Amino acid sequence: FGRQFAQAGTARAVVASDLVDGRLPTKLASTCVRIGGLLAPLTFVGETQINAQVPNVNLGSAGVTVVANCGEAEEFGSSPLFTITRLTAPEFLYWVNRGSGNNPVVAVEASSGAFLGPAHLIPGLSFRPGRSGEVVTVYAVGFGPTTPNPQPGEAVGSAAPTRENVVLFLGENRLAAGNVLYAGASPGIAGLYQVNFRIPNVPDGEHKLRIQVGSYGSPADGYLLVQSR
Repeated sequence: FGRQFAQAGTARAVVASDLVDGRLPTKLASTCVRIGGLLAPLTFVGETQINAQVPNVNLGSAGVTVVANCGEAEEFGSSPLFTITRLTAPEFLYWVNRGSGNNPVVAVEASSGAFLGPAHLIPGLSFRPGRSGEVVTVYAVGFGPTTPNPQPGEAVGSAAPTRENVVLFLGENRLAAGNVLYAGASPGIAGLYQVNFRIPNVPDGEHKLRIQVGSYGSPADGYLLVQSR
């Protein structure tokens, strides 16, 4: 987030014609992002917001620079800001981010695709709680390298499990390995990950959902609503 990333009123999302050999572009709406000196694949550019995927940078620290009029005569860039870079940095996506540390994770029932969460969470969409014994898919970012391992900006076409060890917690319950069915890249969308798991027998209510991928764990900000039938 920032300002003057692009011309006023710009809200440019990637479309199929922007792809370069099947990969996300590194220039969109005349704007580029450099992370650790490398151009980052982009999915959205607005005047005050850019969505980018981190390229294959060195681990430790990397400078982030936004370049307006990228590759053009009047190109100019922001002063770099530095961020920590790690092999994994898992975090679930949220249907709604309330900023309170209690956010419903983006979850669907695996067979039907039913949206899981509190009723009336988002106007116009239908939600229901998850149920013990169901297999659910929850979407996330930051699971790190997978097998096979696509290049940044490139989506996988089939399953690509993370190379790192995965431990999943629902509330105070560490899920048995047999209940964690898949953790890895989400086919079809560059940079998106998912975890598929079977909900164990837990009491009704909002249960914190946390995942550890390799040496790093997700924030304890997301929850999954579970209720009996």
